[in-house]
Amino acid sequence: MTHASCSQCGALFDVSGKTPGSTLSCPKCGRGTVTVPQAQEALEELDASLEVRASEPRAAPLAEESQPAAPAERPRRRRRETTAPAGGPPRLLLAAGAAVVLAAAAGGYFLLRGDDEGAGRTPRGAQAEAGGAAGAAALSPEEELRARRARLLPGDLQGRLDLAETCAAQGLRPLQAELLREVLLLDANNATAREAFGYRRYDGPSKAHQGRWLLPADYELAVAAEALAERTSQ
Repeated sequence: MTHASCSQCGALFDVSGKTPGSTLSCPKCGRGTVTVPQAQEALEELDASLEVRASEPRAAPLAEESQPAAPAERPRRRRRETTAPAGGPPRLLLAAGAAVVLAAAAGGYFLLRGDDEGAGRTPRGAQAEAGGAAGAAALSPEEELRARRARLLPGDLQGRLDLAETCAAQGLRPLQAELLREVLLLDANNATAREAFGYRRYDGPSKAHQGRWLLPADYELAVAAEALAERTSQ
């Protein structure tokens, strides 16, 4: 058998069958190397290793594995004394007494408030609501109609016509005109809106103006041109 030792830990290994002169990693410590010796070198190294091992003192066997030392116990903190000092009432009784006093004060407040409301005194919330109602009732007729106009749907043509009629009855001409313009945007040939703006529908024989809504001056010109065409044709 051929043996070789580690260059770091000195462990002896059987390297029989390994290539003489090759270097292996120590399987024990993993840091050193084991060089496979030649035949004569292996015998000399084995003898030297055995002599060294024989001269080393043997360690006494351990009776049992050493147990890790238990961590030092931390000193316990002293608990605070919850008892009241001699001669005074316990803190718990003092806290309970304070809670009773606060509850009694709150009950008295709500009791007095209920008496005030029962006696006919108006709370602040009712006063605010009354003030809001008074403010809403103070709207002018035009403001009220404008609010109604704001609530109309975008395509509500009849609603705008009805609101424009109400404005005309109350003498609110500017608001009436705004509503009628919105009607014409929805229906360009609406007769009510066109007539309110002074337009007249031409139904004469002239094909250039047939079925069109004309302003008074243009309407008179169309009628005059029609009469002139009749005289010329005779």
